[in-house]
Formats: sequence, structure tokens, C-alpha cells
Amino acid sequence: MFRSTLQAACVSMALSALGSASTAMAGEMPRAAANAFYEVPLRCPSAPQIACGGKVKPVLRALENQPSVAEAWVDRTGTIVAAVWKSGSDSVQRDAAVEEVASIHDLRFRRLGGSRARALQESFQTRDGWYNKMTADELSNDEARFIAQRLTRRLVAHAPSAASKAATVVDAIEPQLRQDLVGQSVGTRSERLIGAVSPLLDENELRAFADALKLGTRPLKGEE
Repeated sequence: MFRSTLQAACVSMALSALGSASTAMAGEMPRAAANAFYEVPLRCPSAPQIACGGKVKPVLRALENQPSVAEAWVDRTGTIVAAVWKSGSDSVQRDAAVEEVASIHDLRFRRLGGSRARALQESFQTRDGWYNKMTADELSNDEARFIAQRLTRRLVAHAPSAASKAATVVDAIEPQLRQDLVGQSVGTRSERLIGAVSPLLDENELRAFADALKLGTRPLKGEE
């Protein structure tokens, strides 16, 4: 009798523990799934392979200022925005938050679902390759590097004698471009860039660099 009672108590305790574990696991599930992915056009015109840091940052800030949004992230390509929802927010509040930000920034947010969202969820768990408002300037740093390399390739194409100076030219103009992209520049871009390379280039090379600048910072047909 005593043994039967003891066995029943043990079974009851085991079932109770299993139930608690299941409840805990169930409690974690909404947190893992409490985010949404949206297709948003935030690529950088001057570096189409990445998101535009200067454009991304205000969008992410605006999302996180919404009462229903806990975190906002963008992927490196500038095509996907992830919104992590605050606990207790409902679908009406979440949709309203996204619609308001889309309206403010004149963007179209297209929500992703199905296998596409599941694949993004896996990569998003580690946040590797994703940027928030605090790390968006890293994208601007990369954009500055891409532009600096493009301008230098144009220079060398028109003044081959500058080929040996290419790496030095990139290093000289990249900080100036970065200041432009994060809103910390003073004076015109052309003046600052030409001033940065003047000590490095001869007269012919300097003219070629000035001509490269006149073509703008965006990639032309056939350029990277």
C-alpha cells in the first residue's frame, strides 16, 4: 500500500515537472517568433551591394520609436527590415506602426511569410549580418570604401601613372567620404577630396581625379 502510494506520488511529481518544462518551453516560443520581416528598398545607390547607412538609420529609429516595436534591424543588402515586437502588443498596433513609418519615409514595407520568413528567422537569431541604429554607421564606412575604390579606379584608367599610388589615394579620400555619409563634413565634397589627394598626385593625375569626380559617386555602366 505504502509502495503504491509512493509510486503514484513519484509519477505525479514527474508529470508535474514535465508539464512545467513544457510550459517554460511554450513560454519561450512566442518570444522567438515575436518578430516580422519586411521587404524594403534601402539599398545604397552608390554601393548597390549593401544597405545605405544614412537612409537606414532614421528608418530604424522611427520604428523603435513606435510603442509596439522593441528592436528594428536591417540586413546587409538593404532589402529586409526586421521588427521585434514588444510583449503585449497586438497585430493592429504592429501594423499601424509599420504603416506610419512607411508613410513618414515614403517607403513600401511588404511583409514576408512562409519559407522565406522561416529562412530569415534562422539567420536573424544570431543577428550576424544584421544592423541596428547603433551599428548602421558601419554600413556608411563600407559605402565610403566602395566609393573611394571606384573613384580611384577611374583615376588610374585615365592616368595609369597613378596606379602605384592607388592604395594611398583610397586611404586619403575614404575618411572624407565617410564624413559626408554620416553628416560630419565641412565644405564641398570636391574641394575636400581634391585637397586630400593633391599632395599625392602630379598635375596630370590631379586633372584625371577631378574628371573622375565629375562623373559622380554612383557606379556607371560596367563599374562595380
